[in-house]
Amino acid sequence: MGDDGSAGRGLAAYQDKAQPTYRETSDQHRYELDMITLDEARANVGRRVVYRSPAGDKVESGVVTSANGWYVFVRYDGSVHEAGVATRGADLEWEHP
Repeated sequence: MGDDGSAGRGLAAYQDKAQPTYRETSDQHRYELDMITLDEARANVGRRVVYRSPAGDKVESGVVTSANGWYVFVRYDGSVHEAGVATRGADLEWEHP
């Protein structure tokens, strides 16, 4: 239970964190939605993606291996995790759109 006696938010807490992120484009000076949906990921297993951290300080490339109800699993270049690492779709974009 939480400090307030509640049982916690459970699934809702995960869904809140999976909201898309927005990034200002330098050439158009407007906000543009960049994300990969779970359905897109499922339909594109094997396709290359680019991960950009929410702070913008980390960029990695990899391949989509699967997706579940919350995350896209990505095998990042040089990674030993064959099944992929759980990654928010909001932090991914296609390497070659």
